[in-house]
Amino acid sequence: NLWVGTFQGLNILSPQALTDLRAGRKADFKILRADPEGTGLHNSSILKILQTRDGQIWVGTLFGLHRWQAAQKRFEFFGPDTNSIGSLNGRSVRTLLEDQHGNLWIGTNGGLNRLAVDKLQDETLSFESIPVEHPMVMSLAMDSTYRIWIGFSGGGVSVWERDQAVRNFKAEDQIGLP
Repeated sequence: NLWVGTFQGLNILSPQALTDLRAGRKADFKILRADPEGTGLHNSSILKILQTRDGQIWVGTLFGLHRWQAAQKRFEFFGPDTNSIGSLNGRSVRTLLEDQHGNLWIGTNGGLNRLAVDKLQDETLSFESIPVEHPMVMSLAMDSTYRIWIGFSGGGVSVWERDQAVRNFKAEDQIGLP
């Protein structure tokens, strides 16, 4: 299936729908909109979709992170909870990245989170908050040496290197990016 996000919901196109579109025929596809009690999707504004190497579908929205539960045909929701240690540090999930180990990195309007691969099967997921210079994480990328690059709203780039502190780079520093 092809999953396409818009601000009006999540469109799921089956292989048959894709074949129909290529042939110029009308395609039947499913649209999931915000319906916390039904589909489990808490918001229709889809910002990011990621399929991990184990086949899991993760969806970032303006109001949280969602994991597709195929057997139940609904989403499991994760959002910030000030009363819960290990919840997301922001509500708006802007970007997602899976690293070389299978860890899930989540960029939100409240900062950066990591979900360790060994925690993915736990009944209650616990997200680790990674300290970064700016709270509004807009993009994540991994380079060939497995460093995680973090882009922020309003400028600035940081890099996370395994077992080292996050390094920050700003245009006004005029030192250039490594």
